[in-house]
Amino acid sequence: MAPSYTLYGCPNTASTGIHWLLIHLEQTQGIKFDFSEINLPQGDQKTEEYGQINRKRRVPTLVAHPSTGASVTVTETGACALVLAEEHPQARLKPALDAPLAERAAFDEAFIFVVNSILPALRDWMYADKDGAPQYAHGIRLLTLDRLKMMYGVLDHLLMERKYLAGSRPTIVDYIFCATMSWDGFIYALSRKFHHIRRFDDEMRAEKSFKELEKREQITISPIKDWEEPYLTLSAQL
Repeated sequence: MAPSYTLYGCPNTASTGIHWLLIHLEQTQGIKFDFSEINLPQGDQKTEEYGQINRKRRVPTLVAHPSTGASVTVTETGACALVLAEEHPQARLKPALDAPLAERAAFDEAFIFVVNSILPALRDWMYADKDGAPQYAHGIRLLTLDRLKMMYGVLDHLLMERKYLAGSRPTIVDYIFCATMSWDGFIYALSRKFHHIRRFDDEMRAEKSFKELEKREQITISPIKDWEEPYLTLSAQL
């Protein structure tokens, strides 16, 4: 019997892609899960209680509750998504081990690119003045803006050739990437300047599972922040 889950997360953050996957699996595979909100703006992640669950004090944290045996705690967005795909192979959220090499390689490359390149760059953009010294934030964001434009260009080219990032059907990489686009108003505006990403985003957000996610997390696209306004000019050449 497949496990049930508890997801510790915060709306419209790195946990949103995992929440979306769980809702998709709830609707298509009948899985059960609970969502335990960690209010990041209020500092819930810094509490000793949450530190006992996730020593990194970030989201997401996914706890799988098997029908037999001890619960298993997983952190890191990519790892959480892989666990869900592997525990529910019938959902076809990643290629099977016996799938053709080309199919597996396309998935692996897209997944690693989003998890190892896109996600860290987005964190650099949004937290440059918090993760490091504030006086260096502008330089970090200038570098990050160039990186994001390059990376969105790579993904846009993939989506010109394929319907989804890894092929003809959505996989965990599509849910993770699409969820990132709502994190920040500037990021959303930047990503949707790319024609094929915009088409992909519209199709993913038309899914029944996204409509439910939107309702549960009350997802809205935030206004562009005052500090982001000067970067609009820098991105205008796209």
